[in-house]
Amino acid sequence: MNDKPMSKLDQHLQKFVQQRNAQKYCSCGRAMNYSYTVGVYTCPGCGYTERDLYGKLKYLQEVNPGITYVEAAECLGVSFRELNDYIKDGYIVNPLMPD
Repeated sequence: MNDKPMSKLDQHLQKFVQQRNAQKYCSCGRAMNYSYTVGVYTCPGCGYTERDLYGKLKYLQEVNPGITYVEAAECLGVSFRELNDYIKDGYIVNPLMPD
């Protein structure tokens, strides 16, 4: 057994994989399909769609390309630190922010 503590990156990746692998069900009872490219769950039965945080960030950036990370965190009601994890890992790119 490995007693070595997990790095922050490993912890984040483990959380990300667990969230993506969790099956989500629609109120109509059908299992929802997940689109990794846009962060949207879609019900094949009734067509209901729901965005996860990644999907909300992508959509917010799409409709408001000049938004700053601080503004995006405020709009979505998440901490800048949580949003920063997506930025650091390259899931979200904002051309206004320096590398």
